[in-house]
Amino acid sequence: MGTTKNRRIVDALDDLTAELRTANAISLLQMPIAALDHDKGDKAKTDVTKARVARANRLRAIVRAAIGIEEQR
Repeated sequence: MGTTKNRRIVDALDDLTAELRTANAISLLQMPIAALDHDKGDKAKTDVTKARVARANRLRAIVRAAIGIEEQR
């Protein structure tokens, strides 16, 4: 009797996660180099634009941490 090794769901999910990370890295390479840089908000004059800058900076920090550019603060 031969033995067959069945692929586990966990293995399939690990492969899918790796593929998604690669796809995300490729997408990031297509972005402008400064897309993930912290925006000082010098041009933001109103409360609405200042809030948008702050929200975008929080999202950029999450992305930088997720791809290993820097730790999340």
